[in-house]
Amino acid sequence: MSRGRTGPIAAGLTGAVSLVASVAALAAPGDPVIARDDDDVSNTLDLAATTLSQSESGRMRATVTSWEGWTREDLVGESGPPGSVCVKVWTTRAPGSAQPNYLVCASPAATGDRLVGTVLRDPGRGLPVRIGAASVSGPTDRVLVLGWPAKLMRTPRGSFRFAIEAAQAKSCPRPRGCIDNAPDAPGSRRFVVAPTR
Repeated sequence: MSRGRTGPIAAGLTGAVSLVASVAALAAPGDPVIARDDDDVSNTLDLAATTLSQSESGRMRATVTSWEGWTREDLVGESGPPGSVCVKVWTTRAPGSAQPNYLVCASPAATGDRLVGTVLRDPGRGLPVRIGAASVSGPTDRVLVLGWPAKLMRTPRGSFRFAIEAAQAKSCPRPRGCIDNAPDAPGSRRFVVAPTR
């Protein structure tokens, strides 16, 4: 008889504990979020993980790590447009069913041996429009860092979904090149934006 009473109680407590654990696991605004990917492609630019974070000043920072070392030359093909490493951001659209609202990309500069960063917005019609610049550091020791102001992105829900896409051009079929995503498409991770002034 006592078992009949404690069974539902125990089940209820277990459910409550699980709920508390789930709430605790939710990221707080601005907390770093990691998107991982397996060593799953044969080309050089094979994504391993990306950590997305936000500073107190409101600046976003994406630290992109690859399984192997790569250089700017891996983004340059014999013909066609260059490759890029982009943070794809969905603020009002759903990953897997629509193009990202924003792209933050590192691509080869027209001259020299550096990468340049660009923040793009997809208006829904036509090509994405440049709305700002992003800082780029690397790649050094398999790490590329992209930085940009969070205020460039409109985040009406206070959070967004993101994923990373790397498009290698060297020794890859054109026009898209060799593509790798972290996490694998159509996967994404959620980032909670901290309020900025």
